[in-house]
Amino acid sequence: NTLQPELKAAVRAREKVEDEIAEYDTLRQNLDLISSRYELVDSGSEGGSLVTLETQTSESKEPLEAMVDLGHGLLYCKAVVDDPSMIFVDVGMGLHVELSLHEAKKFVKERISQLCNSVLPKRADDAKTVAMHLESSLFLLESLGKEARKQEEA
Repeated sequence: NTLQPELKAAVRAREKVEDEIAEYDTLRQNLDLISSRYELVDSGSEGGSLVTLETQTSESKEPLEAMVDLGHGLLYCKAVVDDPSMIFVDVGMGLHVELSLHEAKKFVKERISQLCNSVLPKRADDAKTVAMHLESSLFLLESLGKEARKQEEA
């Protein structure tokens, strides 16, 4: 009886990580879209250490308009961002950090990689382990039931 809830919890944990990966992937796509509207200009000497955003037409600074999710994909509203060169990114544990577009893209890429290569395999292994324990328990119970029936018949 305790293995079934444990299996459900393990599967939910794995699905939560998959959802987080999907959310970060959506953010990555949105960052790519924003980057396509703006040019990243390297103003640093050490391989892009200082990156600024400039609009494709440097004279007119175009605000960014977007639909923003207010509640788990159920409610959206229109938002206007005057300067999309800095954005807030959820870095986990309820913390949001203001990052440049370049920093955000780097963070998202690393976070997706960490989730896919470390966290998701662990959650999947946990779910498989519980499923195997549940299957073994059911097999043992079935075997005991067959043995008890044989003893009753004899």
